[in-house]
Amino acid sequence: MRSLVCAAALLAAGTLVYGQHNGDANGKANGRGDRPIGALPPPGSTGTGAILLNYNGGPVMLGQTHIYYIYYGDWSVDTKAAGILNSFANNLSGSGYYNILTQYYSGSSPNLSYISNSVSLGGSTVSTYVAANPTNLTDSDILGIVQAAINNKSLPYDPNGLYFVLTAPGVGESSGFLSTYCGWHTAAFFNNNWIKYSFVGDAGNQSGCSVQFGSSPNGDPPVDAMISVIAHELSEAVTDPLINAWYDANGQEIGDKCAWNFGAEFPAPNGSSANIILGGYYFLIQQEFSNASDSCVMTYAAMPDFNLSVAPSSQSAPPGSSTGNYTVTVNDANGFTGSVTLSVSAGLPAGATASAFTPNPTTGAATFHISLAAGTAPGTYPLTITGTSGTLTHTATATLVVLAPDFSISVSPASQTVVQGGSTANPYVVTVTPLNGFSGTPTLSVTGNPAGSTVNITGLSFTINSVPLTAKVQTYTLTITATSGNLVHSTTASLVVNPVGSFTISISPPSQSVKRKGSVVYTVTVTPSGGFNASVSFAVTGLPNRITVNFNPTTVTGSGSTTLTVGTAASTPTGSYTLKVTGTSGTLTASATAGLTVK
Repeated sequence: MRSLVCAAALLAAGTLVYGQHNGDANGKANGRGDRPIGALPPPGSTGTGAILLNYNGGPVMLGQTHIYYIYYGDWSVDTKAAGILNSFANNLSGSGYYNILTQYYSGSSPNLSYISNSVSLGGSTVSTYVAANPTNLTDSDILGIVQAAINNKSLPYDPNGLYFVLTAPGVGESSGFLSTYCGWHTAAFFNNNWIKYSFVGDAGNQSGCSVQFGSSPNGDPPVDAMISVIAHELSEAVTDPLINAWYDANGQEIGDKCAWNFGAEFPAPNGSSANIILGGYYFLIQQEFSNASDSCVMTYAAMPDFNLSVAPSSQSAPPGSSTGNYTVTVNDANGFTGSVTLSVSAGLPAGATASAFTPNPTTGAATFHISLAAGTAPGTYPLTITGTSGTLTHTATATLVVLAPDFSISVSPASQTVVQGGSTANPYVVTVTPLNGFSGTPTLSVTGNPAGSTVNITGLSFTINSVPLTAKVQTYTLTITATSGNLVHSTTASLVVNPVGSFTISISPPSQSVKRKGSVVYTVTVTPSGGFNASVSFAVTGLPNRITVNFNPTTVTGSGSTTLTVGTAASTPTGSYTLKVTGTSGTLTASATAGLTVK
């Protein structure tokens, strides 16, 4: 039971009166489930009927449960006890009896975690705890015994363990052992962890906690009686470890509802009564309550059932198209062989339709896809797939992602080189890749170019022009941004600015003669160095008056030549002159000289 104290008293030998369970001021159970004193129920009784166990939100013990025995008191008077107790703990796993617990779970649908049919003896120890009254323990002593066994490492701390404090003959428990209860279970927060533990005392002969006197299946009536109480507390602790999981509207746990109800019995080899055989040992243990049959039972076989799984768990498609196939698999549980009718029961957005499942109904796997209208709103939609077979209904979830039209961009070349004072030799070209039906033409913007330079954008390409001679020699990261409506994507490219370098000029021939009213031609050649690739303009000095000069072309970029034509007039002074040609590019200059004789 779930209450700290169960109001029950022996009115006469083997007669039990049950009272209301006590709780705290809020009406909640205050922390202990008791195995009440009692006697055999009326013949033919099978359970309470009508009132099922309710799940109240707390955890259950999942995975394999480990039983730990802590022997307190003088157990030397019962040399058979450990063998009987160990056999019970070691052979309960996988039995139809322990399988009764597998119908109970924790969590919320559809993510339920069921108790496993798995239990084992984790270990045992003899307690060294010293109580103030060694023969009449308090509830605090029981917790102290468990804590001491863990602290002194006689037993490990085990979050999946249930620690049974088993007291020897002659040891009582002050809160009501042998008067109102035969055992109890609870939990305590210890070293920042929950420990689940139980008290079960040696009932002794002729007590309200013993069923058989003089003879019992294993020839040890007190310990055989303890086994039934252990079964009661074990089942309750696994299904209601923190006193907040499985109990009915009256506060009764799985064992309380079937206390002292043993069901069909048969003779053990020694002639006493038994109702189960585990590992070759005969036991008489109480039944446990089954919600599936609303009755007390000794065994439970789960009804055939199924569950659903979906793969892949998510599919994506743009509006106006269809997803790939989802595959829904019907997974057998407990020998299920029926067919299951499938449907997408919830989650489809407006404009989306699910295809028929193929095949449907199915006994294995079926596929379906989703078609999206052109106007289906982009977004992520959780879908619910429901499978029905007779009265069985289960669901699974998947995700539909409706993609928005979009695009991506790339740029080529990824890097170009320019010298101070120059421009890129070739354009950067941006490629737009449409995604999910995108059909627009983005506009470009470019940032990150050297200060003072210009960006010339033409459609989906651009050049960097007129890099100043004063620009820093470094690598510039150009950020290219493409915009179409509310869609914005960026990529980067590099522009490497190298030093401008230098240049020299030369003149040929080195000297010429010209008559008045005549002309001569010189060739001026620009020779770059250090990566120079800028524009060079020209000027001439050192000539007399009444002479004309002309450069063709007027500038040379990088390397090349220009033709210098010198013309004389009838009045041009005769004589020998040294002409000087100066080439200028920004702050750079270079010059060369040649001779001119006017006759």
